[in-house]
Amino acid sequence: MTPQTVAPNKPGNPVAHYHERRFALGFGTWLSGILVLGLAAAIVAKARPSPLRFAASYNVAAATLQFILIFFGSSKPASETDPRPPQRATAALVVSTLIWAAAFPVMFVFASDDEAFQVLDLKKRGVLDLGLSVVSGLENITLACGAFGVSAFLCVLVQWYYTIRLYQGGFEREHVRAAYHD
Repeated sequence: MTPQTVAPNKPGNPVAHYHERRFALGFGTWLSGILVLGLAAAIVAKARPSPLRFAASYNVAAATLQFILIFFGSSKPASETDPRPPQRATAALVVSTLIWAAAFPVMFVFASDDEAFQVLDLKKRGVLDLGLSVVSGLENITLACGAFGVSAFLCVLVQWYYTIRLYQGGFEREHVRAAYHD
């Protein structure tokens, strides 16, 4: 593979750039996780025992795990000669992907306890309703929790893009060494 060249509008060190982006996206996932944690805890506190409460409990667990996983991420190459992130950072990204891929869909599926408002109803055809009905506070919290779960999942997916670019290699040794010591 030929060494990657730097375009005039790109930063001088692509390895450092990719690691900085991974770190920023990891922080975005962490921040979204904190918001999901608060919203899901509110749902657990307010909802009666139901599938929604169990879904919110899973989101509390997922967000708590994400809060811990931030400490396993890394914004530096694995070594002076290896531009890839350390294995523990890639493992943390795999776990983040799995937990967020399951966390936000369950919030949308179980958005309503009383079926007055359902985001996903497999028994009915999809119809856009622009009515003026007032949605309960619990349902608003549930939808916000799901939306921040989507945000966390999108951050994880974009973080995978930069991780894959680092795994593809082809960087100049000076760039890897500079990113490692930076």
